Amino acid sequence: MTQKPMTTRTRSAGASVTPLRAFALTPGWPSLRCRGPRERIPMSEDKTIVPIETRYDGCRFRSRLEARWAVFMNTLGWKWDYEPQGFHLDKGAYLPDFWVETIHRWVEIKPPNPPDVAYELLQQLSDGTGKHAMLIAGDPWPEHHSVTLFRPGGPSEYELNTYSEGFCDCRKCDGGIWVSGDCGASSILCSCDPDRTKYPGLPENMSLVHKAHVAARSARFEYGETGGPA
Repeated sequence: MTQKPMTTRTRSAGASVTPLRAFALTPGWPSLRCRGPRERIPMSEDKTIVPIETRYDGCRFRSRLEARWAVFMNTLGWKWDYEPQGFHLDKGAYLPDFWVETIHRWVEIKPPNPPDVAYELLQQLSDGTGKHAMLIAGDPWPEHHSVTLFRPGGPSEYELNTYSEGFCDCRKCDGGIWVSGDCGASSILCSCDPDRTKYPGLPENMSLVHKAHVAARSARFEYGETGGPA
């Protein structure tokens, strides 16, 4: 599989956010986000297709892709909240997919190769809220997704680390989660490594991440809200 290299992007300085009250609860809200799995896809002048909403764990996800990543996070034991709050950003109104309390990050889910505006929105969100953010692009399966990390208060010219190999376990401690790729590795949830660069990787069939991949990929949502395996 072709791996996505580290990408350099430019953002505007001084980004700010203003919370939108009840933004996530308004039925039929217009698509103000960048193009992603939940937006209408034009097919002709009078036809469009939209992703099927998926029910899982008490939530109505706008796409199967989001629901599968929710299964992935549940298997890892991460606590998350779906679309908890919308924000006014410099580029317009924005509703991030998840706040994941376990890793203290905003998380956005996209199909592979998201547009530049997806990265710009996440960086503005991180700057404005003072919280780290993460963009997951692709399916929850090894080497079928990439992970891009964002931190608040970056310089006006910044270099994004896009980890093309996705998630992996720490090989030293139980429950440690990393992301890895051509640009190196970074810990998402790991306390055993002070310099955050030594311990990514674990044999796939022994890993918690592998179990999360299998659970997410095999979930059959049409049989209820359990997301159980086929």
